[in-house]
Amino acid sequence: MRCACRCGSAPPSTLGGRTAGIAAPSAPTPSGAGRAALPMPAPGTHPGTFSGGLLERALALMKPHRALFVSDLHLGTGRCCAAALLQLLGSEPSERWILVGDILDLIAWQEQDPRFSSDELALLELFWRRQEAGELIWILGNHEEPLRRLRRQGLHRRSWIADQLIYHALDGRRLLVIHGDQLSFDGLQFNRIERIGLDLVTAMERLHRRLHPPLPSPTGLMLQSSSGRRLSQSFHRAQAEHAAAQQVEGIICGHIHAALLEQRADALIINTGCWTHPPGTVVVESAEGDWILIDAKGGRQSIRVDPCRASCAATPSR
Repeated sequence: MRCACRCGSAPPSTLGGRTAGIAAPSAPTPSGAGRAALPMPAPGTHPGTFSGGLLERALALMKPHRALFVSDLHLGTGRCCAAALLQLLGSEPSERWILVGDILDLIAWQEQDPRFSSDELALLELFWRRQEAGELIWILGNHEEPLRRLRRQGLHRRSWIADQLIYHALDGRRLLVIHGDQLSFDGLQFNRIERIGLDLVTAMERLHRRLHPPLPSPTGLMLQSSSGRRLSQSFHRAQAEHAAAQQVEGIICGHIHAALLEQRADALIINTGCWTHPPGTVVVESAEGDWILIDAKGGRQSIRVDPCRASCAATPSR
């Protein structure tokens, strides 16, 4: 079966006659536990074809994004830039939200009682409303390990909470979404901070937010150092290797608080960044299938999808 635009490519797998937005992985992913699926978009949500012309691009900008990915809020620790995130979420309407782990910080809560600002509570309420509407999936992170354990024991299972999922992009690519702590990479420095220095980093981040000095945050300084850059590069290589091992065309993670949007030879590599230090970032797939990294200061980096490929995926021939 050839695609409608005669380019010769095979159409993506479909559900109910429409291209899937999110579906459980077929083969090479690990065991079936912890996978999730979102409801299909209503018919007519996405156009059947894209010519790539200026008019079509302008019309697409008026439509909500297909999906928004965000991670590493660490709510309850006093580190989250919640007000900025609320503002960004309001300015980037999206059909569905995927939370890519460490939304809560249950590990920190074991050391001290959680503290939520009014903006953090507003975020939680907003997440809950989107979940009730079937428009949100929460991928658990390592700071939500107690919830992971409950899921492994068969307790507290919810269809909208998962350990991983496969996201089907508009152009037919399949992207694995996991928090990222599962990857094998040279993360000794990061793990040391996680185990020993988390309380210190948290206190320094709080002080930085209160004083607003003209310097990067403590986490930002660490990531900008030579060792921090090596850490990020090691993690992004591990993402690419894991995508190849799982036979998917892309991978979306959080975990290391270093945002990335990069098309490599064999896979689309995405890291959603974090909201514990400025500027705070999200990644979206636009209505016409472009991938965009957006920060709270208005910065945008995008990877444009091939209009022909998006058209092929959106209109499989019968």
